[in-house]
Amino acid sequence: MKNQTLKALRGSLKIFGLIILLLTIITIVTAVLHKKEVLTVYSDYTDVTFTALSIILPLLFMLIFYLLKFDTTTNYIICGIIALILLFIVALKTVYNNYGNVLFVILVFITKYFITIFYLLILILINLRFQTRRKDESKYQFESRVSRENEQDKIREKETIANYVSTSRFLTRHSSWSSVSNYFNKKQYLTK
Repeated sequence: MKNQTLKALRGSLKIFGLIILLLTIITIVTAVLHKKEVLTVYSDYTDVTFTALSIILPLLFMLIFYLLKFDTTTNYIICGIIALILLFIVALKTVYNNYGNVLFVILVFITKYFITIFYLLILILINLRFQTRRKDESKYQFESRVSRENEQDKIREKETIANYVSTSRFLTRHSSWSSVSNYFNKKQYLTK
């Protein structure tokens, strides 16, 4: 039984690794095409923000509804609707920015969400560390170690956020913010 579980886990990890590899290749190809101005990943900083919010807001609402003791089904339905609306907005902007080319839209969409989810998961993993007292460790040593590790975590968080910002900046066509009303204007940056 234990061997079957380990085999299944190894198989799942291989599949997961292949998916991550495929997403990374897609992201690199998309970044190259973006830099050659064949397609547009992010039109401006507002586009980056909407993409990140389309992931973060539904999770935030889910947490708020959970804390307010909403029914689980209601919570999922409301958060699902919020996620779909935001996803639709980002998809629409992606179609506009890439002139409706289906292949480019798919590549850009995968890249946008892979990058955002990747950095979000890194931040979550940094903060999901359970600190337990080690054997033969005094209370003072434990508190010192935890304090030191918390400082290191803060540095890692700042590095992760800086990497996300620089990656997003690298994949942004226009180094500016647009107003929300301009964000929904399909002809904002189209010049072809």
